[in-house]
Amino acid sequence: MFTNRQNEKGFSKFTNSMAKTTLHLFLFLLLGFAAKAQVVLDKTIAKIGDQYILLSDLEYRYREEVLAKGIDTKEAKCDLLFTMIREKMLIVQADRDSIEVSPDEIDMQMEQRMAFFIQQFGSEKAIEKYFNESMANIRAKLRKTMEDQMIVNKMQQKLLGDVKISPNEVRTFYRNLPQDSMPDIKTQYEVGQVVLNIPVSTKEKRRVKRHLNKIRNQIISGDLEWSIAATLYSEDPGSKARGGDLGWAPRSAYVPEFSAAAFKLKKDSISGPIETQFGYHIIQMLDRKGDRIHVRHILISPKPRPENRRTARSKLDSIRKLILRDSFTFKTAAYKFSQDEETRNTGGMLYDAETGSTKISNENIPIDLSILLDTMKVGLISLPLSFMGSDNKEAYRIIYLKSKILAHKANLTQDYAFISDLALNQKNISVIINWTWQKAPSMYISIADEYHSCKKIRRLIAENKRNN
Repeated sequence: MFTNRQNEKGFSKFTNSMAKTTLHLFLFLLLGFAAKAQVVLDKTIAKIGDQYILLSDLEYRYREEVLAKGIDTKEAKCDLLFTMIREKMLIVQADRDSIEVSPDEIDMQMEQRMAFFIQQFGSEKAIEKYFNESMANIRAKLRKTMEDQMIVNKMQQKLLGDVKISPNEVRTFYRNLPQDSMPDIKTQYEVGQVVLNIPVSTKEKRRVKRHLNKIRNQIISGDLEWSIAATLYSEDPGSKARGGDLGWAPRSAYVPEFSAAAFKLKKDSISGPIETQFGYHIIQMLDRKGDRIHVRHILISPKPRPENRRTARSKLDSIRKLILRDSFTFKTAAYKFSQDEETRNTGGMLYDAETGSTKISNENIPIDLSILLDTMKVGLISLPLSFMGSDNKEAYRIIYLKSKILAHKANLTQDYAFISDLALNQKNISVIINWTWQKAPSMYISIADEYHSCKKIRRLIAENKRNN
């Protein structure tokens, strides 16, 4: 809830094909642990240079593919094996080209992923118990999987760095798309906002700090159990059900004020009230290993008084009226008055985190805002509306509906950027596959006989034999 938001730049859909399965990587790994209770005769089914693929590797990943896509055919398994072989070829080529990822890069990704997984399971102990495997072994195997993934992505980025798509190629791609394959575009909105936070009085802040100090003293004296206190008083919905337990996480997982306070604590000690953008916390250090900590906390946020709400609402209503009178534009109002740092520098316009576009699909808009936009006319500005900001603070905002594009079949007039991305993605796939055929003769490739009936693998073997 109070982690730093990660602003990640997007790559093409193809270069992100492995990244999209990030949530499954841990499951691939752990399925292997779960399978050890069964009698499995494992074997190497493909070897590419010094890289190899085990039957278990294929089966674990295929099991996830079936769960995700609902397709269970011989062709699907053939395609997956071909993809895995291509990934190994990219790793071999990356080694030849001296492309590597630094330990720091891997560590950063590892900690982010592990923090997420621990949050899902509740704790490292819960993961170890469920899979009957030590956390050290789990981390070591996951680290290797992630390192390979990152190397593959880097190699693909190198191969695709100069690939571009021309307007003529986009038009040709669109004309060649069968009508029944034409993508459906959901209703999209271009939406702006001006946000004013509702101020909290110093008196209210002092009240919250006194309350937390009282809770802390009761815990230390033994009159109140921490888990009960967290369930009764904490306002962090993500952790209160677990007694405030946040699991293991690195320093970077938390906002600076929280990290600074937590890392000063000794084991089992409890901090005084710590202020962050989310409110006030008391923190207990449960354990620490290097730059990773296991803490629990109780969060209480100061609440604005009614007069503070009225003042903020009245001010925002005055801003709205000035925009309607053409005293200044909505964009100028956002620059001058909005207290939402993410949108004030975009003239108040919201944007899609995945695409960076100001055209946001209806499915990616919060339900309460979606209901409002559905009833608004283009060009209108709403009355001030209360909402909970991204920093968990109460605020008011006015909403400007700049444009609305109803659901439709993709077309070049309305969706050129979307179709251009699809065309570029297809071109990227072609570039990588053509590279696979071209590189096959220069690599040692051995694939088990039972997979030679797969069409792509049969061609790969034929290409490999040309110079061998």
